[in-house]
Parts: sequence; C-alpha cells; structure tokens
Amino acid sequence: MSAYHLCLLALAALGTWACTGGATRWQAGFAWLGLGAMLLAMIGGLPGLVLGATVMVMLIPFALRGPAPLLCLHRAASHLCMAGVLVALFLLNGGAICASTSIPLVTPDGMTSLPMPVLAETYLLAIVLGLAAYAVYGLTLCLNGALRNRPAVIAEVAPMTLATVGMGVGFG
Repeated sequence: MSAYHLCLLALAALGTWACTGGATRWQAGFAWLGLGAMLLAMIGGLPGLVLGATVMVMLIPFALRGPAPLLCLHRAASHLCMAGVLVALFLLNGGAICASTSIPLVTPDGMTSLPMPVLAETYLLAIVLGLAAYAVYGLTLCLNGALRNRPAVIAEVAPMTLATVGMGVGFG
C-alpha cells in the first residue's frame, strides 16, 4: 500500500473517531466495522475487495440511523461511494488498487479513459459523477458547520470526505 493510501486510511480513521464521539456502542461498532471493511477492500486483493465492499454496502442502513439525519446521510453516502470507488479502481488496476503505481479515476487532466467494455466505462463515469455529488454534499455540510460554529460536524465530515474523494482522485 502506498504512503498516499495510508494517509487516506488515516484520514478515514480520524473521521470515524470523530463520528463515534456521541454515538451509541452499536453505532460506534458499525463505524469501526466500516473502516475495517475499507482496509480489507484496500489490501485484500479480489476476495478482500468483494468482502469489504459488500460489508460497506450492508452497513448503509445502520449508518442512516441516528439523531442527525444529514450526518447519517453523509455516513451512508461515504460507505456507498467508498465501495464504488474501490470497485472502480479494481477495474482500472486489478488487484493493485492501492499500489504507488495505481491508476486513479480522475486526474488533473480529467477522467481516466482506458480501452474497456462500454459497461465498465459507464460504471466508471457513474462513480465519478457520484463522487462529485458526494464531494459537493460534504463541502456543503462543512460550510454549514463553519457558519453555525459546529466544529464536531467539520471534524467528522471533512476527513471522511477527503478520504473518500482522495481514493478516486490522483494528483500526480
């Protein structure tokens, strides 16, 4: 796993830790399980990817439960986007989705385009559009948190959004 991907994992851990602050034991357990599923999907090859992405998607209904509906929606969207991005990276890179030489979904030059079947190309485009919508939603929540002086919202949303978007975006 590259240093870049380790930093993204650390960001996700920071966001997970922030979201467990006022959570029940079950909510906190599901949040940490989601982080573990992300790690498994990142380093486990195809079996780890399938299991990790499946667990992340299965955690969506549990992420939607909580006292703050907008934050719960962000948590659920984070699980869905991360699972989608990891599968998309597998389409581009095979088992080396987090290698230092892995091909990102989006670069400063635009969306990565490789010769592949139309269905795979459509999936990649859908994930990029979903990731963009997720980034806008995360930014909106952070700005709302800043305007209303809610640092706990920023502490949870900013690292999770950066980690999820960062998985799909390459700056090299």
